[in-house]
Amino acid sequence: MTAKPRVLVTYPNFHKSFVPFLPFYEPLVAILLGSLVKDFAEVRLFDRRYESARAWRKTLEQFKPDLIAARIHTSGEIFTTRMMLQEAKRICPKAITIIGGQHPTLLPDDFTQPCFDLICIGPGEETFPEVVKALRDNTPFEQVKGLAIRKGNEFIFTQERPLVSGTFRWPVLDRTLTARYRKHFHAGITITTHGCPHRCTFCSLWFTARGTYRLRDAQDVADDIASLPQRRVYIADDNTFHDHIHALEMADALTQRGVKKQYGAYARTDTIVEHPEVFQHWKKIGLYYLVVGFEVVSDEGLDGLNKRTTLENNVKAMEILNKLGIDCFAHFIIFPHFKQKEFKELWEFIKKYKIAQPYFVPLTPTPGTILFKEMKEKKQLSIYNYGFFNLEYMVCKTALPKWRFYVEYVLLWLKSISPLNYLRMRKHMSCKAYLWRIAVVLRAIPPYVMNVAQQIIEENNFTYDGVKDTLPPSLKDGYQFRYLKNETE
Repeated sequence: MTAKPRVLVTYPNFHKSFVPFLPFYEPLVAILLGSLVKDFAEVRLFDRRYESARAWRKTLEQFKPDLIAARIHTSGEIFTTRMMLQEAKRICPKAITIIGGQHPTLLPDDFTQPCFDLICIGPGEETFPEVVKALRDNTPFEQVKGLAIRKGNEFIFTQERPLVSGTFRWPVLDRTLTARYRKHFHAGITITTHGCPHRCTFCSLWFTARGTYRLRDAQDVADDIASLPQRRVYIADDNTFHDHIHALEMADALTQRGVKKQYGAYARTDTIVEHPEVFQHWKKIGLYYLVVGFEVVSDEGLDGLNKRTTLENNVKAMEILNKLGIDCFAHFIIFPHFKQKEFKELWEFIKKYKIAQPYFVPLTPTPGTILFKEMKEKKQLSIYNYGFFNLEYMVCKTALPKWRFYVEYVLLWLKSISPLNYLRMRKHMSCKAYLWRIAVVLRAIPPYVMNVAQQIIEENNFTYDGVKDTLPPSLKDGYQFRYLKNETE
């Protein structure tokens, strides 16, 4: 191939049977992939969240891509991605497909269907451009590190691409690739770090990154944010403030650029307590909310998760954020052992410490991780449908009957939007924020309840022997986890 290869970067839609409503952020990874290769390829981006199946077919017929790229963020996107690529293979049988993301990286054996040609193992900043160049130059993909290549019904794996901690930069992101979708994006999005220095047992981030933690160049971050057309910016990585010196460097770079935006980000409670001056500084330049992992309401629970923080830190962090006027979206894990007593204790904790905007996340063993392997081997998974593995459903066996568990779970959300709770929390939550929360929760609950009913019916009718021949390899008994390493140090 001598001409520029035609590269179609896709962002899959979310299956309505599993995801009640869409996230309204631009497809950052798709933009990055397109930006990495636009100088030596003809690139088009297709966001299936806002396009029809007919538009997908029309794009394939007219653009005639040589390479189609998709990224699967959660296991729930496997089905929609597979449907898109199966259609692509029907219309453009000579096109090569490549997928990446968390599930393909950890469990590449789950993608043996003919619509998947290549799998990018790990981050794609280096691998993806090399794949496009190999296609352009007619050189073997086997020379590209960090790839799984289809050979018949199996994959062969090229030399592993090493992951190392340190700093990184991105190319200038070409957001004209998503210009026609811009009206749908309520906020811009970026990241400031990759990976994680912590080892929480429930989290897949550090595990997928093989324990590495990388910092994005501070000036690179400031340039990226300055280029965003949106006033609000969602910083999507979990550890923006872990390195407090780097966090202050980014704030200074934004100030020097004269960037005036509003920011939402993630932070740990121990980081907030140890470096309140960082958050005070970021508050001055526009930080207005933080997603904070409180997780549980006891020191024993935090120790069990290897969280390496304390309940005292959680309480102090809430006090600091309330004092600074930064909204705290406090995330709590809902465990399968919860009964009415644990649900009540969680709510009493929320009331006692004036947590105005709690979020409740069912414990989800992310496929391919240590937790997933343990729960699977102990026969604690209640459903073998990856569509529900998206952090919104309880996929483990519960102490309460599953229907009763979900009643208690939904009641937590309803309590959080009650007028009485708002009166209790009004010093720490504006009326506008309260009304927004009401709208989101009430919009989400009806389709969510329908999806839960589908889950319970599926669980009640499930027998392993009845479905084992149709299961992806990773859900079958005796599967050997290719990349599983117990890195808990």
